[in-house]
Amino acid sequence: MEFELNTCSGCMACMNVCPKDAISIIESPEGFILPHIDKDKCVNCGLCEEVCDFKRSEHVGHDMQQAFSLVHHDKQVIERSSSGGAFTALSDIILDKEGVVFGATYDDDFNVIHTIALTVEERDRMRGSKYVQCNSRLSFRDVKKFLADRPVLFVGTPCQCAGLKSYLKKDYDNLFVVDFLCHGVPSNKMFKEHIAYIGKRQKGQPVDYTFRTKKYGWNSSANVITFAELFQNQNSYAKKQRRVQEDSSWLAQAFLTFFAVNLSLRPSCFNCPYRNNHRPSDITIGDFWQIEYLTGKKDKEGVSFVTANSPKGEALLAEVANDVCMKEYTLDQVKFRLPNGATKKPKRYEEFWNTYQNHGYEKVLQEYFDVSNKARIRWEVKKLAKRLKFI
Repeated sequence: MEFELNTCSGCMACMNVCPKDAISIIESPEGFILPHIDKDKCVNCGLCEEVCDFKRSEHVGHDMQQAFSLVHHDKQVIERSSSGGAFTALSDIILDKEGVVFGATYDDDFNVIHTIALTVEERDRMRGSKYVQCNSRLSFRDVKKFLADRPVLFVGTPCQCAGLKSYLKKDYDNLFVVDFLCHGVPSNKMFKEHIAYIGKRQKGQPVDYTFRTKKYGWNSSANVITFAELFQNQNSYAKKQRRVQEDSSWLAQAFLTFFAVNLSLRPSCFNCPYRNNHRPSDITIGDFWQIEYLTGKKDKEGVSFVTANSPKGEALLAEVANDVCMKEYTLDQVKFRLPNGATKKPKRYEEFWNTYQNHGYEKVLQEYFDVSNKARIRWEVKKLAKRLKFI
């Protein structure tokens, strides 16, 4: 079996199911993860082909049943969440039952990976949108192990959720699968080069990255990179000082801009079979953008969009009712937020990646992002206006 970026989502179900551990992860020239088969270990059992949900004509899952707006009662939760705090509310239920939460975090090198949370502190590191492909690694095997004796909440992209379901082969009463309204996944390699580029300009060590700060309101979509400054101690050893400075400049927004216009997305995202109302999850979450069309007023702090897709999803949402404010809408009312077909490939897509591979990230910035002083001034003016608006 050959793996290609157009027909492989990188969910890694194949690596998890391989009985001989013959499948490992490699990185394409663009920085997308791909499975790789060691032919010396492979016994041609065919399980890697059998487990691949992405290539099937019919996909695991449920049709959306109910739609809600959701806002957490705790203002601190809303402040630290990308939208209204749906992930925190759902995961709190699982943690209260001594369960396990699987979600995306950064490692020390800014790789986005699936990790395990057994505590609130570990879960909190999973908060916040990360517009980068998450490497699920062997997390499906870990999910199966934990399901033997405790509830599990798995949060991932629709393709990862479908891969997990296909790997497990059966439903578990104590497994709750949550996907989100996914636009597509950019390259983690490019993301790290973006961080390094900003760090070089700031002469600082990046220690944290927030894709969407609420400093200027929920709708600001401003990236913030946090740096630790370097200093010399008495013995002349360079060490990190935890006094931080933040960068939310115009150039810091470049990566999110490439994502928004689809230039940095994985090729398989343009063939995605999951961007519709048939979900591989029990619950779907996301930002409830344009909710003002239904409520008549704009929200400054954030509102989650949530759908229940299965009886288990409905039951879990019923358990969070005391911690959140939810309002139900018909699917027809919220159709402007429902996914409707795969993301469209931009005309300059191949040209963009050829530039990246041949000339690097800085050249991509020059060619596909407005780095001029005029653009920077426009951004600073908008940022100031939002700051004044939300004081």
